[in-house]
This record gives sequence, C-alpha cells and structure tokens, in this order.
Amino acid sequence: MITNICACPFCSSNHLHVTHHLVSYSVECGTCKATGPRKKSEFDAVVSWNVLSANVELAKMVEKNDLLSRVAQVENAVQQLEVNLYS
Repeated sequence: MITNICACPFCSSNHLHVTHHLVSYSVECGTCKATGPRKKSEFDAVVSWNVLSANVELAKMVEKNDLLSRVAQVENAVQQLEVNLYS
C-alpha cells in the first residue's frame, strides 16, 4: 500500500512520480526535477520523500520567523535612532 506523496517542498508541484532504479526507488518531481532519497522499497521512498518535504517546510517556517524577528529588531533600532535624533 502506497501512502500519499506530499507536494514538492522546493516548487510546490504535485507532478510527482516514483521512479524504479535497478535496485531502488525514489520520488521525483516532474516540474523542478528534485529527487528524493533512494530506498529499497517504493513505500520507503515515498515515506522518505514525505519526511524530507515536512523538514524543508519546517525549515522555511523557522527561517521566515527568524527573518521577521530580525526585521522587527531593525525597525525598533530605527525608531530609537529617530527618537534620539529629534529629541
């Protein structure tokens, strides 16, 4: 039984397929050509792809939150400079 394949974490495409290599399987994106880890079974290839997809999405969220925090720090620093400049 094959589980659902998550969208590509790199381009968000759902144009995905499982490729059979000589002794392994991997999930490949038909849009951006990203390839997941090679595994001995089709099921393991899909599971590995889904884990990779979830990890990339989590990393994107962490990076976005870190960026928003840094932008807020810069905005606060600019406000403080303006207060000091005009007082």
